Amino acid sequence: MSPGAEGALRILRDVRVERVDAEGITVLASERPVSQEQVIQLRDGSGRRLSVRVRPMESTLVTNGEVLRHRVKLRVLGPDDPQTRPGEAFDVSPDSIAVLVRRVNARAVNVSSSGCCLELAEYVGEGSIALLDILGIQRGAGDAVRLCRAAKVPGAAWPWNAGVEFLPLDTPGPASMRNVAARLEALMDSRSLVVARHKSGSDQTLAGPVVDLSDAVANTAVDGTLNTDNRTS
Repeated sequence: MSPGAEGALRILRDVRVERVDAEGITVLASERPVSQEQVIQLRDGSGRRLSVRVRPMESTLVTNGEVLRHRVKLRVLGPDDPQTRPGEAFDVSPDSIAVLVRRVNARAVNVSSSGCCLELAEYVGEGSIALLDILGIQRGAGDAVRLCRAAKVPGAAWPWNAGVEFLPLDTPGPASMRNVAARLEALMDSRSLVVARHKSGSDQTLAGPVVDLSDAVANTAVDGTLNTDNRTS
């Protein structure tokens, strides 16, 4: 949780499966995907979840009434999970919804229980929905976030600065970044300095026990509780 903690954003885009054949997977998307390796998540006829690594090869702009769509040809690179066997045929119904997942390296700058500021290796459009994974914090599926803004930082090692808000789609797990931030905020509030004014008019600062937040995060237990034994006055 300290500034500079690295991880990744997984950008999620709904796409409609148009065709699955030996040459790859053809989908209809609202945006043209970037030409880099991604993951497509689909379900077969029995409802089994499939996760496959793909790379966009061709993109054609098509009209669907008044709506513009991109017909994208995805080349299958291989399975992304052990449940999908290499070379396995996909029994996926046409017109079913799949999710295209793009991974973007990210670094946390400021974090609170409502959102955070990130440095990104690539541009991500405002309004994008993503899962945020920070190394050493989450032990699960990551935190759902929405990108509120993005700004270019010329000459920076991380060229994009973005603000994201956490989406309250579900109760966060104990090791969720959102939950850790909320517990740290409560910890800071309970251990904050209290300024008391004496009747004589002089001020005195009463310093209560202050928890070392770096140690508290490092000692976060598997069950999500914070170890606050390391304190300084």
